[in-house]
Amino acid sequence: GEKRAGRRFESARYSAIDENGMVLAYHIRLESPGGEKSFVWERDGQPHLGGLRASELPLYRLPDLIGDGDGGRFVVVTEGEKAADAVAACGLLAVGTMTGASSIPGDRQLQPLLHRQVVLFPDNDEPGRQHMQRLAEALARLGHDRVLMVATETLSEGGDAADVADPESLSQ
Repeated sequence: GEKRAGRRFESARYSAIDENGMVLAYHIRLESPGGEKSFVWERDGQPHLGGLRASELPLYRLPDLIGDGDGGRFVVVTEGEKAADAVAACGLLAVGTMTGASSIPGDRQLQPLLHRQVVLFPDNDEPGRQHMQRLAEALARLGHDRVLMVATETLSEGGDAADVADPESLSQ
């Protein structure tokens, strides 16, 4: 349900779940009636991450990746939870970073990606492209040699995987 907090309301609550199935934190999307969005963290019922850094959080939808075993399927990595959910709704294996564009997950958080074909799906803006470029560089430094980058220039400025309306276009 929507919780009204001043003029902003909670429109989504995303769980950061570790490899053991434990919820470490929630990333809460707040929207104003005008459509502006912001995010806040909640951990152990308290606002903020309580000493944890966003880079130390697992990839969003990590249980899906672990549950797929070594199925050989490629994994799409998006910036953010909404985009990862949109890709997963198309039937593809997807995870998202929970750090925002300004930083990337740490090396330990990237480990589950190392034995998979990785397809990075940046947001169509400069921070989004830089975010995925840094992610590609980190994966390469960790020994990953099968990383592809989706060209998103045809999307609207700031557009992301959640804006790709036709699910068929993602699976070709």
